[in-house]
Amino acid sequence: MQCIDCVFLMNYYNKNVEVDFCVPDDGLLVQVSYRMTDDTARNREIVALQKTAKFIKAKKCMIITYDQEETIHTPDLDVDIEVVPAYKFLLR
Repeated sequence: MQCIDCVFLMNYYNKNVEVDFCVPDDGLLVQVSYRMTDDTARNREIVALQKTAKFIKAKKCMIITYDQEETIHTPDLDVDIEVVPAYKFLLR
């Protein structure tokens, strides 16, 4: 794990679970995926956020993609997963 201005580049591995970025002060987890068009990729990204969010008690979860946008409701988390295109994320 590396710390760059309070952003952790997090390679959290546990049974093939990896999360790309964590901002602990904000309780933010971020995954980056070009596209989540197939079920395998989609499930991999969602499950990684779910497992890690429970572990660190995340307040916000995001998946940054090339062009997809949606909100994923997960019954076992207190937070929704926000899927945003990279250009919208960068304009924030």
